[in-house]
Amino acid sequence: MIRPAKYTDVPRLVELSCDMHKRSRYADASMSDARCRNAWRTAIGEPSMPVFVSEEGDEINGAIVGHAAQVMQSLDVFLVNDYLWYVKPGTPASVAGGLLEALEQWAEASFGDKAIVRITVHDAVVDPDLAAGYLRKKGFVETGFTLEKRGMQ
Repeated sequence: MIRPAKYTDVPRLVELSCDMHKRSRYADASMSDARCRNAWRTAIGEPSMPVFVSEEGDEINGAIVGHAAQVMQSLDVFLVNDYLWYVKPGTPASVAGGLLEALEQWAEASFGDKAIVRITVHDAVVDPDLAAGYLRKKGFVETGFTLEKRGMQ
């Protein structure tokens, strides 16, 4: 079942975050459970940050977090970017699709045709080619790519 996140979900969202972290390209970086809990509480309480979860039984097996902002505070469109879009391995692909659909529905209900939903595809956790192919089928178009530099040496 996909639904908006609640504060009572935070402990299970921290577990989901730990699962995502250990599988990510950032697994070598330390992760603070306390900061993670605080980040989830902040996101759930922020009206411009929609948070949706996928719940199966007592487990949260996926989540998507967005953030909405008016472009440069002057244009007549609102960007709804994802901060996180993750489902645990073994979770049906339809769950990831359902989470994305929930974010799109939120964007449409909040901003109508002024919404632009942007999803970041990179290799932090997922196969970027697989995710990009899925998004293209859903009507998304490429607008650039992500470059990363670690350790400012």
